[in-house]
Amino acid sequence: PISRVDNSGHVTQLAQGRELPCRSGGHPVRVTIDDTYVYWTEDAGRYIGDPEDPADPTNPVCLTTADIRWVRSVPRGGGVARTLAEISSLNVAVDSKFIYFMRGDSLLRMDKRSLAEKVVASGLAADRNAVLHRAGVWIYVGGHDGCLYTVHGQTGLVRTVCPGPESTGGSITRMASDNRYIYWIYEAGPTGRPSGIYRMLLGGDAPVDLRHEGAAWALAVDEDFLYWGDSTTVYRQCK
Repeated sequence: PISRVDNSGHVTQLAQGRELPCRSGGHPVRVTIDDTYVYWTEDAGRYIGDPEDPADPTNPVCLTTADIRWVRSVPRGGGVARTLAEISSLNVAVDSKFIYFMRGDSLLRMDKRSLAEKVVASGLAADRNAVLHRAGVWIYVGGHDGCLYTVHGQTGLVRTVCPGPESTGGSITRMASDNRYIYWIYEAGPTGRPSGIYRMLLGGDAPVDLRHEGAAWALAVDEDFLYWGDSTTVYRQCK
């Protein structure tokens, strides 16, 4: 379920995952908010039928190999949850007017009022579970082998930052930003650039600066510090 916790610790459930044929139900993955709504991405869940005899072989949610994900929303105060679109990115990014997400090799934006979709940029070799982040007019997209796409949300201008062909198999798992830099967690492939937290100037395409070498699972920044966590500990470092 999607829930909120108030200052007193009271938990209010806002929405449940979708009920799906042949699946155990939708699984919320990543959450973001704006002034009015909570948005989350939701995977199709675990297949619970007979793999040799699915209940409905014409329904993609019955296929054991199907990667299905939706973006859904509910008012922050609670209400009716809506399913907005089928997407491929692990999360969505939002601004005052649009919701941004990946579908295949295309970055799309959806008008929050009309729900009309428009392709912002296409031909992006996005990661299978691409992570998105918005900073000002720029939308950042994690691509194959740890490449980072910088896409202008209005014009569709694309810039590409890659650690190099020797970094095959790497991926970007988290992003954060301040008023100067975009930061991201990079999980290395079998060769090439090491795992760690990298940064570059907003809207830029080089240079890339390694801020912390090693594994990281979570990422945040404020005016003075860079924060990250691993499986047991939370750290901070002067930026």
